[in-house]
Amino acid sequence: MARDYKREYALRKEKDYGGWRTLGTSVPSTLAEDFKAKCSLDDTTPNAIMRAFIQAYHTPF
Repeated sequence: MARDYKREYALRKEKDYGGWRTLGTSVPSTLAEDFKAKCSLDDTTPNAIMRAFIQAYHTPF
């Protein structure tokens, strides 16, 4: 049976993820790999760095 992507998309939009949303961006492959390598050297993850940046950017002075 074929997948119904339209229905899956609608269900995903309706599902409650506890107030969480996914953010994403497109960057060149070399930049992405360099970023992941730098995070690994700093014993952290790309996700942790991006979350910290968003929280710092959002927090008023």
